[in-house]
Amino acid sequence: MIKLPQIGLTFSDGDEWEAFCQSCLKIKHQHNNFKSVPADDGDGDCGLDGFNAIGDAYQCYCPEKEYTDKELYEHQRQKVTDDIQKLYNYRVKLKKILNGVKIKTWHFTTPLLKSRELIAHCNTKENLVKSWNLDFIDDDFKIGLKDYEYFRPEIPYVITSDKILNPVNAQGIDFPTSEPSTQTIEDYK
Repeated sequence: MIKLPQIGLTFSDGDEWEAFCQSCLKIKHQHNNFKSVPADDGDGDCGLDGFNAIGDAYQCYCPEKEYTDKELYEHQRQKVTDDIQKLYNYRVKLKKILNGVKIKTWHFTTPLLKSRELIAHCNTKENLVKSWNLDFIDDDFKIGLKDYEYFRPEIPYVITSDKILNPVNAQGIDFPTSEPSTQTIEDYK
């Protein structure tokens, strides 16, 4: 379970974090044709939880529990290593899935980032991916590291779904509505 008291959210597992990310990404990239990649067969999601038409690809990771900063880094580093390798291992499937989209930035989304060493690790992995010369990878390929703050603009839109999020103060959210006046209705007609 990961608690983010800064924004009043708790994620009990990786599935909840991914569902949250998917909801936010569908809002964030609504004009860029965001597509989710389901993990529906033996190959899982091939290292991509989703992508858009302008070359942003996303992979979600939520730690299983509260780790020390060093342990968190080790788990995140391993997840990046494993999923970046999937770009090569599943290159034939990914080429079909992406259908001409070139990945410019592969975003690793995780609730918390606490190590600058992860940046250095991702720089090494960027160079590795570029060395593969895959036709669905942009020449200027980058790895982006995104924590919960990347989704701050979208959080108010997804916080109403208790299935996805466990907001601490959900009962305090009030969405006022008012009926249109008779004059407004007449004007509309």
